[in-house]
Amino acid sequence: MPATLTCSINPSGLRQYTNGEILLLGGYSRSGSTPDGTVGAGFVVFDASRMAAGAPSDDARLGKVELFLIQPHLQLVHGLVNIEVCAELRLRGIGRRIVEAIAATAPDQRLKIYDIQQDAVPFWIRLGCAFRPRPPAWDAYFSLKTSRAEDAVAPPPDRSGLTPASRPQPGGRSPD
Repeated sequence: MPATLTCSINPSGLRQYTNGEILLLGGYSRSGSTPDGTVGAGFVVFDASRMAAGAPSDDARLGKVELFLIQPHLQLVHGLVNIEVCAELRLRGIGRRIVEAIAATAPDQRLKIYDIQQDAVPFWIRLGCAFRPRPPAWDAYFSLKTSRAEDAVAPPPDRSGLTPASRPQPGGRSPD
């Protein structure tokens, strides 16, 4: 199981979260609304071990994330709004490593995923998320612990984003 990300302020004044494997650096504000009791923040994601070994930041960069951090101390993560893994690093398990590190830092190791876009649905299905429809997008929960019955509100969408219950039927009919 991944270690919790520890929050600190680096010498240049940027907020950073690290667990020795993943390093989130930044803390710039994200635009848009946030859930009550949270602050939105964006971070560049680095491979912490490569950074510690002196690799240039461009070589250690893994992608970026936008998070909702729980106030007042911003030590815990409430939710993930966006994750982008560098294109050349995709399909190598890096997205999973990042999500697991962030989830380890969420209360009860349960991370809410907000506004899942259509093209990202297969990634979240592979991670085993429990989905909640919020037309036209999806929200989900990712848990490091065993799946919980209250999470399983809707079956996961297929690659088209439709659940078995909402999938159009032959002849253009939708189920009632």
